Amino acid sequence: MGIKPISVFMHVHGHVPVAARTIMSLIRHAYCPHRIEFWIYQEVQVQKQDIFSLCLSMCNTVQETSFIRRMHVVTQDTEMTNGSLFAWNELSKYCSADRGMILLTSPGLVARKDWDFALRQE
Repeated sequence: MGIKPISVFMHVHGHVPVAARTIMSLIRHAYCPHRIEFWIYQEVQVQKQDIFSLCLSMCNTVQETSFIRRMHVVTQDTEMTNGSLFAWNELSKYCSADRGMILLTSPGLVARKDWDFALRQE
């Protein structure tokens, strides 16, 4: 059956650069980044930079680029927010029920080395 992925759910409203740094930190400090999926609910205005393009511009390796290309992004064009609970609920509709762990997080998190391994041990 194998080890199921850790699905990282993040709500992004107006803090796109901070969110992008959080995503890159989670990738770069993971014990096994292949077992991490990103599910992002972003609320941005169309003319503003989105999370996907900003993360791609921050990639240093082909491997990092491949992780970002697998990222799932739901975008709402809005100046107002519906809140993180609403966003995480919306993301759960797209993510299958047989997922492994789900990590609910916000922009600003800084990952420590092997954070995913430590989380699985808890």
